[in-house]
Amino acid sequence: MCVGENNATRVAEYLNLQIGTLWENAADCVKRQGTGLKPDDSHKYSFALAEFYYGRHQSTRQPSKSDMLFYASFGKPTLEFICNHTAILHLYINEGHYNTDLSKVTSEIAPAILEHNRSFGKDTKLSFRVPFETSYISSPGSKFGKGHYAFSLHTFDYSKAELLSVVQELEPARQALSFYLSQYLQLLDGAGRHIFFSLPNFDDDRLRLSIDFSVASHTLLDIDKIQGISSEKINASLSVSWLKAAMLSGNANVTPAEHLAISLAEYRSTWLSHDSDVHFQVKLGPPRLKSLCNQEAVVLITIDEVTFFDTQDLKRAPRQRYTDWEIALLTNVVPIIEEDGTVIGARLELNSSRFAPGLSHFTRYVESDKDASRYWSLFVTFITTRYLNILESAQYHIVYFNKSGDLWPQLLGPSEDVPDMHGFDQITTITQTAINEYFWSTWSGTQSSKSVVGTALASWSYNNLFSADFGPPTVRLLEPGDNGIKAIVWIHLRKGHLKGLRDWKPWTEGEQYSFEDCHLAFETELKIADHDELKDLSLWANHLEDSFVYKEHGAKADRILKHICLDLHSLNFLNELSRVDTLFKGKDKRPIEKLQALLVYVQAHYFPHLISTGLHVLHTIPVWNAGAPSLPSNALTKVEFHIHSKAVVHGGQVAKEAVIVIPGTVGSRQLPPPHGRQSWLDKWVVYATKGKLYGSVALSKRLFLGERLLSVLSHVNAITTLVPLPFSLRNGGWNVQLTTWAEGEAGRGGDSKWELDKEISGVLQYKWQHVGGWVYHYKGNDVGDHRFSVTCVTNNTLHIPTDFQRDITDIKLHGEVILRLEVAAAAQSWSAQSSATWAATVGAYSEAGGLQVKIISSVPPSFEKSRVEGNAVPTSHTDPESLLRSNLRVPESAELGQVLSEFKTFEGIWQSVYPGTSAYDLTHYVIEKNGDLLFELRPYPQLLPSEGLIQKTSSSVVDVVHTPQPVHDVDIRAARLQALGELTAKTPLKPPSAADQPRISSFNRPVEGIGFLQPLSIKEKTVDTVSERGNGNAHSLYVPKVVNGGRHVTTRTLSGNGFGTWGGA
Repeated sequence: MCVGENNATRVAEYLNLQIGTLWENAADCVKRQGTGLKPDDSHKYSFALAEFYYGRHQSTRQPSKSDMLFYASFGKPTLEFICNHTAILHLYINEGHYNTDLSKVTSEIAPAILEHNRSFGKDTKLSFRVPFETSYISSPGSKFGKGHYAFSLHTFDYSKAELLSVVQELEPARQALSFYLSQYLQLLDGAGRHIFFSLPNFDDDRLRLSIDFSVASHTLLDIDKIQGISSEKINASLSVSWLKAAMLSGNANVTPAEHLAISLAEYRSTWLSHDSDVHFQVKLGPPRLKSLCNQEAVVLITIDEVTFFDTQDLKRAPRQRYTDWEIALLTNVVPIIEEDGTVIGARLELNSSRFAPGLSHFTRYVESDKDASRYWSLFVTFITTRYLNILESAQYHIVYFNKSGDLWPQLLGPSEDVPDMHGFDQITTITQTAINEYFWSTWSGTQSSKSVVGTALASWSYNNLFSADFGPPTVRLLEPGDNGIKAIVWIHLRKGHLKGLRDWKPWTEGEQYSFEDCHLAFETELKIADHDELKDLSLWANHLEDSFVYKEHGAKADRILKHICLDLHSLNFLNELSRVDTLFKGKDKRPIEKLQALLVYVQAHYFPHLISTGLHVLHTIPVWNAGAPSLPSNALTKVEFHIHSKAVVHGGQVAKEAVIVIPGTVGSRQLPPPHGRQSWLDKWVVYATKGKLYGSVALSKRLFLGERLLSVLSHVNAITTLVPLPFSLRNGGWNVQLTTWAEGEAGRGGDSKWELDKEISGVLQYKWQHVGGWVYHYKGNDVGDHRFSVTCVTNNTLHIPTDFQRDITDIKLHGEVILRLEVAAAAQSWSAQSSATWAATVGAYSEAGGLQVKIISSVPPSFEKSRVEGNAVPTSHTDPESLLRSNLRVPESAELGQVLSEFKTFEGIWQSVYPGTSAYDLTHYVIEKNGDLLFELRPYPQLLPSEGLIQKTSSSVVDVVHTPQPVHDVDIRAARLQALGELTAKTPLKPPSAADQPRISSFNRPVEGIGFLQPLSIKEKTVDTVSERGNGNAHSLYVPKVVNGGRHVTTRTLSGNGFGTWGGA
């Protein structure tokens, strides 16, 4: 033992002597007391280091060692120390066997099946990595001399031992061996063979021996984690930090303020106060970390080049130059922990660092050279002392930090909260997925193309100075901040070559380098600009003219094209998000020069080429002039764009994904005030439960449902509503005439608007109700008392689903008309009533070409046979069923075709936004609870109009969707019930019955929203009365008139959901 020296080697020898002596004791005990069979419990600990049995002996035959599942006779074990926390326990098996029947290995109850026994080879060696702790036990000094002393103990945790390499013939049995030997280590632990004394130190100088196993070790194990963080991640983080420093050091004018930042890649002695006559300049490669255990690591500082000078003028010829040195430092690694205990990073505890000469190497260094020795000593002292302080000041001792999680969610369905349009007519969202899939499809579809525009994404060269093959670029949208709307663009270079630079410019005489698998990340701004504002698009002109957007909207006086673009003129290279480690695996002395050249070619030449071909344009939006004649109903006249993201909790982690949000208005409407945008944009960031979501389009209730769909469908009310005409008796006959709302006076004076009734089970239910009637009453001495009346009731319903169905959504119409005739006179008294019902369904499907809208069914009217009460005179009897059959008009293809025409604008290519030069179509629409219409965007399966349909490969963008077969009403109901969770395997499914339909079966039953219909009662005056009820507006009174010398007053009473009840005479 030597005070002031590292006594680790001596301690290791002392511990091996202890375990060796214990083994000798055990082996001697086996010789004297062993029986060649499994020992009893009183001897198992005494024999433990020398032999081990696992299993039980046969009871039906002579017992032997072969009965055991495992048996081994051990040679002397040894301990090898890797660091101050981990050692390797080497076990040597002289003879023995193991059983490969894994069904038996977890129990000692059953004996081994001999056929599964396998013998160990001679001198088999098995090694375990075992963590250990060093502790000190204080004892009163009175029993040992003059003071207090501490016993040093090394305690090995066999429960955490890990089996390292095994010989090749044992590799198939690793699982069984791991189990058997874990049982053996438990035996050693129970026998107390896990605790060993360190070197005794009982002198009275109170100087503790220096023991550092890490410094003394020459063995590095392949350990992939430290403090729970993978070494690969830590080294990747170190490479990023070094790369950033190296890029700064490449600048011609380095300021003193940048010295700390550059220190990881370069340092000069002149940057410090220096009292030595030796000066140096060192250029460093990326540092690396190798884990020794979970708490300690070797940091390898790579010295690409170090030059020594005798003066502070570092431009003079150096005295010495060395390359390819590597200095190893041992240091503790401490976790960075959040308040909740989550490990989010790691830092080096640099005050614990020690120089490890055994793990360092110094190329061409000759120790006997006095000058070289002086330079080496000064430089190593600098690196192991002052340089570490510099690194810590620059925060480079934090070797890994990851505040946010790694998890990214997939982007759908409509959100549970119904978004509000907040005054906009149309809101489009474009996902990050859509942008990246567009680049992928363009890259994939143009690799074989000869187009100058397309091939740049796949390969590109520059004047024999640079050539590369590329993967498709990828984009990540960033959450908006004070510095504008930004994104990160990754350029993926698969392989290529380039020539070096001179004065930061391409140089034809420069050295040629090869590279592969490089990924460059750049931060750039997203901007929206008019087409005329874009410059340098020389190669894009012809390509643009062949695009969907230009063929439909280009060069038109009533609209302009606005482009959302990546600003590739202004870029910020992001070292920390780039991956260029392959540049530093070659034999080039200064790989950083390759990176600098690569960035110059990409930023100064490749990006301008992408701009000239229009590939920086992400999306194009046609914007119309507000005063343009014949504006399409969906034509945007004003737009703005945002990037927005919201936090998503998934798997216990929080992640964000951003979308582009494009709100706009139509017609002459102005954009709403900008206040509070961010607070409601959250609801337009929707997430996919599976698959990919490219984006969504929402149309406001006012724009589609209110102004278009309900308006068109109101015509169905107009043609299906029957209204009685005024009548008179002629020659004893009664001539009843009916007309429709559309053809009569009511249709000329009001609207047959739908009124929202209620929302039930995912359906918006609208209603139209109308009651109209005439009463002809005359009385006199010559004719007696006569009353004739006709009343017509119309009750229509409209069901618009708001539940989300990905295959089909249907809009259902149903109507009922009831006609009642009554006569009350001396000679006759009777009444007759009939009704008719009709139904129609319009469905929307998702097909290969986008949304397709069809009339699924139009049920012919069903007429109820007239029910007559009383005795009718044939001359005055009129059959209400016949009247209904001859007058009722039900909606047919002509009327429903107007509905189809409203939806036709959603079929095929969507006209409001275009990805690059390609297009979207719409699919999977749903009408929200508040009446807004929401579609999902999907890539149109062609990149350009002149190109054929692109078939989907394993990673293609376009889904090939098959046209669905006709879906019957019963199938649609099944889809609805399944969506609502109301259909099970036992649910009987049958076509809808009459009970399922809203129907008025009796004239005197309550009509929803109206009450009972009763014959009008006139007491004090003889009147001819019409009663009318409905959703429409009020109408003017009829003028009183005199007929046949009698006094006849015609009165019209109007009532309904739209205007209440009123009357006049």
